Amino acid sequence: MYEYVDDKKTLGEIRSLCGHMMQDLCHTLKEKYNIGASFSLVGSGARNLVLQNKNEPIDLDYNLEIIKTDDFKNCCHIKECARKAFDKVLNKYHWRSCKDSTSSLTTERRYLSNNKSMLFSMDVCIVYRDTKDNYHRLIHQKLGALLRDNYFWNQEPNSSELKKKSKYIKNKGKWQRVREEYKQIKNRYLTSNNHSHPSFKCYIEAVNNVYNSMR
Repeated sequence: MYEYVDDKKTLGEIRSLCGHMMQDLCHTLKEKYNIGASFSLVGSGARNLVLQNKNEPIDLDYNLEIIKTDDFKNCCHIKECARKAFDKVLNKYHWRSCKDSTSSLTTERRYLSNNKSMLFSMDVCIVYRDTKDNYHRLIHQKLGALLRDNYFWNQEPNSSELKKKSKYIKNKGKWQRVREEYKQIKNRYLTSNNHSHPSFKCYIEAVNNVYNSMR
């Protein structure tokens, strides 16, 4: 079952390293491919939503939000540019190239160079927000042959005004309720062997549940 990570010191060092790598990724995307992007740890790093399943490795889930590109509809181009830029950054840090999964770019599992107490990896989900503030996640549907694969934006249900809602909850001093709801949702999908709900989707669900109960 999922529990929040207790070793805050090691987690802080891991987040610092991964944050620098994500900064490099955004810089590389801009310099090499003229794609503007920003990043955030799912739930935002300041809100302490990193979970660990027993003694298994932790996954840091990042959103790479595309802000500017020549063609938002060219999903294949965006995904490939992000993958190549991420590989360039990973190789700079002496990591192996990432894995291109259906909805994210996933790294190998690593330890910190000076601390072998916690194994970790990164999952980078590519998203954008439309004019109504809905989040869309870039999906790479694999059909067995590269030329037949589909790339498309998939709108996340109930994602409109997510930042506004989370800010409202935090300002009311009720963020602990989001933490409890988020963990409960993650564990519910874990015990039902449901792998179709990535962390960002669980976060959206948790924020909406708490926000709606308060309103």
